[in-house]
Amino acid sequence: MFFSRFINSSIGGFLSVLVVGLVLATPAISGEKMFTEDFERPDSYIIGNGWKEILSGGECVTADAKFVEEPQNNLFFQSKKKSAIANPLQREIDQEIYDSRLNRSTISPEATAELQDGQVFLHFEENQPSQLVQKDIDKRVTRIAFDYTPLYAMGGMDDRAWLGMRIFFLDSRDHILGEIRSVYYNVVFSDLENSDTIYSITSQGPFDGATRHTEIDAQQILKERLTGIDPERVAKTRISLEISSNICGSTVEGYFDNINLTLADATGLHRFNQEEILSIIHVGADMYDSNPDDFPGNWIDTIVATYGREKLSKWLNEIPRDVGARPAKLAKLMSELYSLDGKNSFVVAYGVSILLYHF
Repeated sequence: MFFSRFINSSIGGFLSVLVVGLVLATPAISGEKMFTEDFERPDSYIIGNGWKEILSGGECVTADAKFVEEPQNNLFFQSKKKSAIANPLQREIDQEIYDSRLNRSTISPEATAELQDGQVFLHFEENQPSQLVQKDIDKRVTRIAFDYTPLYAMGGMDDRAWLGMRIFFLDSRDHILGEIRSVYYNVVFSDLENSDTIYSITSQGPFDGATRHTEIDAQQILKERLTGIDPERVAKTRISLEISSNICGSTVEGYFDNINLTLADATGLHRFNQEEILSIIHVGADMYDSNPDDFPGNWIDTIVATYGREKLSKWLNEIPRDVGARPAKLAKLMSELYSLDGKNSFVVAYGVSILLYHF
């Protein structure tokens, strides 16, 4: 009861005052449908723009130029069945490894990704882990396009160098539902058995410094190949840029550039991302300033016209009732969901309270 009177008595004016200090990523509502990353920033060991370097350990194997071991900690390919290996050379290699003892070397976590010449440069060398650079997108990706340059690989006759992109689909709790793997490899590569949650796209060629372009129809793959994933559960997409070889003494280098993602709506409370939720609140303040007599109806009409009534309704219904009725809890939820500081989470929570009461 107190909450209802509080909302009614202070509706737009309080929001208008608060929103003056709101840190807004975009000045107006825009239904974001694309994510573009061209890495056109100064050379740096920090990738920036939300990209994170992920450290991972593992093992490499010591081998001569003729025989190497099947990868044990390859982040892309972990064959579950020996029968899946159809390449005669690969069978010969695996049999030799099975019958012999090779020295192993422990790989210590170390990151060597950097921005170089307006691209992401990944460098793998002896006794390193696979190099990973990742970014989470609070949407479901439907199409991916990117450039990559296999620059250099040295690991012997049976080289295991590879680089590629993995596209992870996550639910609202950050659990991985499945993935698409797009991989370019140098010489030897173990066949992988796909499943209803993993789909692999591979190509082979030299690490010759030539730039190549890839486009992936993730929407079609989800529908036709990844039948074990319910698209309605996908709340996020994680993009992972990777490069590696599991042979001790190998060196692998490559670039990634011009990443373009087409985005669909996410599910649950991730239907709106940080930029969108901040923009919605900012527009609410503008609507009150320009026409307070029609507020909040004019604000709700604007949001509905931009995003659709169904999306807004489903998003509001995802907020637990006990949280929506308690402003402090709501502010905490907004902070956790959209990585907001204290001031912004408070402002957003107040605006969402108005929507919960009037929508």
